[in-house]
Amino acid sequence: MTFFSELSDEAWELLQEIYSGAVQAAARDAEALSYGNGIDSDSLTDGKIRNGIAHAHSSATSHRKYSDWLSDFLAEAKERVPTSNPDPVDDWKDRYNNELGERVQEWMENNDYTDTNIDSDTGDFYTEETLDEITDDLIMDALNSGDIIGDTATDPRLNGVPVNGEGVPVDANGNVIDPSNAVTWTEPDRTIDPNTGEEVWESAAQPRNYAHPEVQPPNSILERAGYDLAEGIEMAVNAALDIFYNGTANATYAMNKA
Repeated sequence: MTFFSELSDEAWELLQEIYSGAVQAAARDAEALSYGNGIDSDSLTDGKIRNGIAHAHSSATSHRKYSDWLSDFLAEAKERVPTSNPDPVDDWKDRYNNELGERVQEWMENNDYTDTNIDSDTGDFYTEETLDEITDDLIMDALNSGDIIGDTATDPRLNGVPVNGEGVPVDANGNVIDPSNAVTWTEPDRTIDPNTGEEVWESAAQPRNYAHPEVQPPNSILERAGYDLAEGIEMAVNAALDIFYNGTANATYAMNKA
C-alpha cells in the first residue's frame, strides 16, 4: 500500500490543483514526443501507445527531477479522478509503464547521465535540455524494443498469460502479477549503428513536436511554469506532510511513510 492509497478524495483534489502545472507539463512533453515520432493517428492503437509513452516518459522525467513520493504522485495524478473506479486492466498497464520509466531514470543515474556529471560533448555539466533528449531517446528505444505496453490484449509478452475475471494478468496460482515485477526493460539497445557510429538508443527519438494541433499549449501561469514551480512547492508539501504525521518540521518521517 502506498501513501497515496491512504489519501481522501479531498486531499487528492488539493494535490492535483497544487501540482497541475507539473502534471500538465509532463503530459504535454510526452504528447509532443509521440507526435514528433509519428504516433499521431486517431486510431485506438496509436492512442494506447501514446498513453504508454506518457506514463513511462512522465515517470522517468519526474523521478529525475523530484523525490520518490512526488514522482509517484505525478505518475498517477493524470489518470486518477476522485471517486471513480479505474479500469483494472488499464491501471495494471499504467503501473507497468510507470515502473519502466523509473528504471529508465535509474539507468541514467547509474550510467552518469545526471546534472552532476560532465557531458563529454561539451566539457560541462549535463543540462536539463540534454537530459530531456537522452530521456526521449531511451523511452522511444524502449518502445521500439517492445518493452512499453500499449495494449495488454495484443502485447506479445502477455500472449497466453492467464487473466482473472477483470482481465488482469495472473500467475499460475491466480494471484495478480505485480506489474513492477513484469517489466522486461533492463537497458537500452547498445548495438553500434554503423550509420551513426553511436549506440542504437542514442538516436532513437525524433525531436518533440509541440506545434502539432493535438498538443495542448499551456493555458495558465502555473502550467507554463510546470516543472520549475513544482520543486519549490514540494518543499512546502513535505513540511506539511510531516506536521500531519509527526507534528514536527522534520520531513524525514513523512517521506519515509510516503
